[in-house]
Amino acid sequence: MDKNKKFEVIDHTADISIRVFGKTPEEIVFNSINGLFSIVYNEKEYSGNEKEYKYIFSELTFEENIINLLNKLLYEIEVNFLFFNKIKEIKITGKKLKIVITAIKIKKEEKIITRIIKAVTYHNANLIINKEGSYQIDLVLDV
Repeated sequence: MDKNKKFEVIDHTADISIRVFGKTPEEIVFNSINGLFSIVYNEKEYSGNEKEYKYIFSELTFEENIINLLNKLLYEIEVNFLFFNKIKEIKITGKKLKIVITAIKIKKEEKIITRIIKAVTYHNANLIINKEGSYQIDLVLDV
């Protein structure tokens, strides 16, 4: 595995799957968000008034927290037309995940979405610690 690789899109029968890599759980969250955005958003850059958003999840597992976070971001993109542009903070304490991220509200007609993702699923979502001490998770995106 390339130690600098952040994520890769992998084959999946009917959906899209991404394999995410990181040196820490926080890096897994960061790279998962960017992996999702690389599939959902078009490649255009947007400017405008940035607003800060804070999300906190306290589920039973890391996997539940990350999936709930990604699904919340999908909701915000599709329903509220937010273009997330800067991850300011990712903090994991015990079973709690906190993220602070900035976004720009985009007009509906600007079509920021390249691909509609219904949801990030729990299928095969297991955080793995590799023998080198790095982390990996596979995420399945329902299209």
